[in-house]
Amino acid sequence: MNNTTRRNLIKKIGQASVIGTIGSSALLNSKKVSAASKSKIRIGAPLPLTGMFSGDGEEFKRGITMAIEDINAVGGVCGHEVEAVIDDAQDSFVEQVRASFERLVRKEKVDAIVCGYLIGSPAADMDLVAEAGIPYLNQHAQVKVSENIEANPNKYSMIFQTCPPGTYYGYGLADFLKSVPDDFLKHGKTVAVLAGDNSYSAQIHKAMRPALKKEGWKETHFEVVPYGIPDWTSTLTKIRNNPPSIIAMNDGIVGDDALFIRQFSELPTESLIYQVFTPSTPEYFDVTGDMSNGVIWSSVIGLLPDKIGHEFRRRYRKRWNGDEPSFGAAGPIYDEMQMWATAARSVSDPKDYVAVNKALKKIVHRGVAGSYHVKSSNNTVPSYPTEEKDPSIGLPHAFYQVVNREHRCVWPAPYTELAIAKPSWMS
Repeated sequence: MNNTTRRNLIKKIGQASVIGTIGSSALLNSKKVSAASKSKIRIGAPLPLTGMFSGDGEEFKRGITMAIEDINAVGGVCGHEVEAVIDDAQDSFVEQVRASFERLVRKEKVDAIVCGYLIGSPAADMDLVAEAGIPYLNQHAQVKVSENIEANPNKYSMIFQTCPPGTYYGYGLADFLKSVPDDFLKHGKTVAVLAGDNSYSAQIHKAMRPALKKEGWKETHFEVVPYGIPDWTSTLTKIRNNPPSIIAMNDGIVGDDALFIRQFSELPTESLIYQVFTPSTPEYFDVTGDMSNGVIWSSVIGLLPDKIGHEFRRRYRKRWNGDEPSFGAAGPIYDEMQMWATAARSVSDPKDYVAVNKALKKIVHRGVAGSYHVKSSNNTVPSYPTEEKDPSIGLPHAFYQVVNREHRCVWPAPYTELAIAKPSWMS
């Protein structure tokens, strides 16, 4: 979720303006906007194209581009050509998100909105979409989104969170640890939890700590660290004085997590290290190198290591001059676009928003990141296997272990590639 050297290269494509249209002959800008043909269906995409999340923003844009190319290659949706109106939500803070949605909903009058994560959600976007009634698919992974929909099902019936809330990082870790062999737990069922001083991390550790306690884990240390922590010495001293079997990190900041590995490696404890999502980003290995071999990480949504996921990776490399997609950006937003298209094709008029919204509640879509089917109570895709036991209607919370700078899925079945192994720093 941070910029990377590799991802900054992605910025070379299509960032000529604040608002751009994929699939048309002209790019739009904030000063002059040409009307789209009435025969087209316009998909608004508020993306973090400039600012701290611009790497993912550009990859989201690539995923949307591929989806629209595929959709239009088979005749569009019910004979309508599909185009995307891309809007820069910048750092995706609340005010920036609100401005982006106002442009898309009120000025551009798009027919649907599709996006990845926006940290300024849900305060800035949900009411604007409810006002328009258009389908809105997102991957915010925020429990607040699900709670708002469940509390106001009629008002927010058009909003769909197509990945589980971040709370399932916490619940899922407790579930995953049941699969770890006892002889890997050198200090019994003990855990140190390291969290970040941000709202995203807060929802995770507030779920993780009680979930671990319920399963009999004893907490040896808990700490909330600031963004951009310059030195882990103090924290590591406390951990080394009372070593746990598991070090569970959920601050979600790539640079911070990579620095921890470097400093931990100077005098490692016999502990398994778990980090939320961050090892999946390419710059992580630039900092950690082989020191991260053995680290465990997970994602509640991401490209799977199966036939469908591998085929998307192949197509992505071919389309984008050999670039490799990350786990959590291009593939999942490609799935969102295809999910919307499936629902829109199933109704008589794809611009009948009420009908499309009803269809989105019913469909099961198998995408490159797994199976999507929203829960009727909150229009959110459940997490497999912790929340939903059926992999055909739950999105897998996949756990990976770093092996020779590659990622191998170790849980859950049927996506497992390898059994978990002891890291090199453990005897």
